[in-house]
Amino acid sequence: MAELFETEYQISPSNLVKGVTWGVSFLFIIMIVIIPTITFYLDDDLTLALRLFVLFLGIMIPILAGAWAYSPKKYIITEKNIRIVRPVNTIEIPINKVKKVEEKDVNVFKTVRTWGNGGLFSFTGAFYNKTDGKFWMYAKNSNYVMIYADKKLILSPDDKELFINQIRSYIKKYSKNK
Repeated sequence: MAELFETEYQISPSNLVKGVTWGVSFLFIIMIVIIPTITFYLDDDLTLALRLFVLFLGIMIPILAGAWAYSPKKYIITEKNIRIVRPVNTIEIPINKVKKVEEKDVNVFKTVRTWGNGGLFSFTGAFYNKTDGKFWMYAKNSNYVMIYADKKLILSPDDKELFINQIRSYIKKYSKNK
């Protein structure tokens, strides 16, 4: 449901996310084509080659589809909430639950993914590092913004300064109304 005052923030993928996505997709295509073909020519067994082809499709298509479906497409900020829009399962963070928002420097190479996706279409899921502890990330680039609410969240809007300022202005409104 669209509210009267809402602002959309786009998320452009970084070269790292583009590279991982293209690399994994290319690797999947190679595996789908090469392994059944090699099996057929080495063993002269069409049934085994077809089974391997179907097996790889059955594994790779859900992985690619799931990573795409849960990757953030844009963020929407309203006076009431922050929405992380994804093809499946939009996430809403109520503004009145946000304690603080700040620009963050996160080295993804020194961060452990405890559950989720580490670069295929986006960085999505639960992560951990020594500096920040456990946090949830819904990011495609390195314009990291950390939101402290019930959970810590990392987002990556293209225009992070405007994003941070808008959330801070709504936090001030809620703190005045208490």
